[in-house]
Amino acid sequence: MFNLLFLLSFSYLVDLWYYILPDITIESYTIRLALNILGIIFIAAGVSIYLRLNVVLHPVDELLQIFRLQVYRGNVVKAQITSLSIPLLGSLVFWIVSGNLYAVNVATLFSFLFMGYFIVFFDKYFFPNLKLNAQISNK
Repeated sequence: MFNLLFLLSFSYLVDLWYYILPDITIESYTIRLALNILGIIFIAAGVSIYLRLNVVLHPVDELLQIFRLQVYRGNVVKAQITSLSIPLLGSLVFWIVSGNLYAVNVATLFSFLFMGYFIVFFDKYFFPNLKLNAQISNK
């Protein structure tokens, strides 16, 4: 039930920004790339905070948390790469089948390779007293 409420609130928040910023276009690829990377860094900061709180997680981030705690014994970098591998593999399959690749670009690769490192950075330096509110599996 909490995941459903989270997804509803998340989708309304995304829609809000869609209506607030409907006609903004940026022609410069460099500026778009820089804004994407900055956005990924901000997302990593938010994910760092709310993964440590571990109250209600987005289903994709819940998968990340499961990999982090139960498979990789706290290693969020490996967990992030593994959890993002699943949709990227899906995109690869659809690309092979259809011949068209959508919504995968340099920023996607940047996120895939570096988001975990940014989460580690923010875990260490952004609210360092905020501890992980979950148990790491000792299996």
